Amino acid sequence: MSKAINNTAIGDDALEFLDRLLTPEEKAASALRVSIIEEMVKARTSYKHHSNSSAGKTI
Repeated sequence: MSKAINNTAIGDDALEFLDRLLTPEEKAASALRVSIIEEMVKARTSYKHHSNSSAGKTI
């Protein structure tokens, strides 16, 4: 039998918890890191797509 655990010390939302711990500068730095990683993923996806469409061609 499994029983639901109701522990309010744990909380429901980890991001909300972290949001309360971070300073505005840390939040901005974190948002910047996310933006950079998103752009890297887009670039890599675009490169892979381009590489697949030109299969057999030398760049």
